[in-house]
Amino acid sequence: MQLVPCKLATVSNHLKRWNKDVFGHVDHLKSNLFFMTHLLSDSPNPDFDLLKTLCKQADWIFAAEETFWLQKARHLYIKDGDRNTKFYHTITKSNLRRRRINFIFDSEGDKFDDPKDMAKVFATNLHDLFTTVNPLDPTFVECLFPPLPDLGDCSSLVSSPSLDEVKQVVFSIGPLKAPGMDGFSASFYQKC
Repeated sequence: MQLVPCKLATVSNHLKRWNKDVFGHVDHLKSNLFFMTHLLSDSPNPDFDLLKTLCKQADWIFAAEETFWLQKARHLYIKDGDRNTKFYHTITKSNLRRRRINFIFDSEGDKFDDPKDMAKVFATNLHDLFTTVNPLDPTFVECLFPPLPDLGDCSSLVSSPSLDEVKQVVFSIGPLKAPGMDGFSASFYQKC
């Protein structure tokens, strides 16, 4: 089973190298394209075949940028032809902001916004939460959990999933949802 993570890591490295070699940096490609278009439009005798080629490249670059921000925003919907990358960029930034803790209140109601002070408040709260002067009665904890079923009834829980079960789960995930621990989104597995 260790072979799968090694192969995924190898594929990931190859895909990163391929992405860098084929796509490069989309902003650089866009600026080069706009520069070439500007030079061509200023020329007295523009080459229309070259202009057509540049237009096709522009479509490709805009589609690549749109896909990039769509994946970063992890959004499920997009209208074909909608090149509003500012929208997806804003969603991505708001997702990052939403995951950040800017301030915290301690048990006395004092507000802390310095990261070191926040860390101390977290540590103090966790320490207070997991230490007590009145330990719980073990019978109280036992009544919270029902008794485990007979091991014979649990055979389906310990058996390996079938190929159909794995396929059903992989294809039920949204293709652009958050990537797994291996860094691959569900669309990678759905299309392979």
